[in-house]
Amino acid sequence: MLILILINIVFIVYIYLKYYKISADVNSINNRTEEEEPLIVGYIYDGGFNNNFDLTVAEIIELNIKGYIKIDYTDKYNYTITQIIDINSDEINKYEILMLNFLFHDKMQITKTELEEKLSNTFSSYNTQVNEIEDLLNKQLIKEKILDEDKKKKLAKIRKIYIRLSIILTAIACFLGVFGTLKISMILMYIYFLAITISIVQLMKIKPYTIKGQLLKYNIDNYRKGLEDKEFLVDRVQMKDIVLNNEFAYSIALHINTQAKNAFVYDQISKSNKELSKKITIAVFTFFAVTTIIALILAVLSSILPRELIFWLYLVLVLSVAGVADVTLGRNK
Repeated sequence: MLILILINIVFIVYIYLKYYKISADVNSINNRTEEEEPLIVGYIYDGGFNNNFDLTVAEIIELNIKGYIKIDYTDKYNYTITQIIDINSDEINKYEILMLNFLFHDKMQITKTELEEKLSNTFSSYNTQVNEIEDLLNKQLIKEKILDEDKKKKLAKIRKIYIRLSIILTAIACFLGVFGTLKISMILMYIYFLAITISIVQLMKIKPYTIKGQLLKYNIDNYRKGLEDKEFLVDRVQMKDIVLNNEFAYSIALHINTQAKNAFVYDQISKSNKELSKKITIAVFTFFAVTTIIALILAVLSSILPRELIFWLYLVLVLSVAGVADVTLGRNK
């Protein structure tokens, strides 16, 4: 078991050095953050679109800055949004067309209330358009050599192999422990599971950036730090002027919470996501609690049941875990 723990620690270090540490001089490329549109910057920062509320709102601000739509304030905080550009114009790109279709599906003007309803009540029905936008952005970033398609496929393969191999090695260790061939300490077992969890989290969080993409992500991270403490709704600056500010669009795309953002739109999606994060955290703790209880029960059964029954008990458990993992992997292809 100690050998398996050491192998996983080495794997964790390897993953960090291979995929997390920037492998080029950070000064070898100019800061291009402001040369990219907020939607692109947010996509690179997140490593995807993922039905993202902030990226959608940032793109709305960007469309207003470009003059493709017009945000007219009727009072201090309420406004209407009007489509200005012809959707068949050669000036707009495909993901801007998708965004305009989302905003103005059956009319040329919407209110703030209607926008919030679209974002909160019908956001799930926007999945098809979101997938199309993500596909377009992904192809664009691959073409610009910011994302590496081959690296993405390789990482997916590594994830599958690692998870399946971990299941097999855990099963072998359990079988050897049942028949007394291998003495397994519960502490070592938990350290092993912790090492596996860290490795899987590392693998899941890796984004398939090229070296150029890594440097751009590094610059975006630094650019975000410069915006973190910036507040736009100050010194009598009005929202009608803020919605024409490029930095405001970038701050939204990079998930910086400001008074101006909250004044522009009610962020129900982010609040729901925070609640979901809490549920996931509770689920993780519950999983470890249940695992501990099962381990204690198995320890008791191992001292009571015949070895033949213990063997089949462990076999059923391992096959069940393997089946769940395989289904999960299939869904995340």
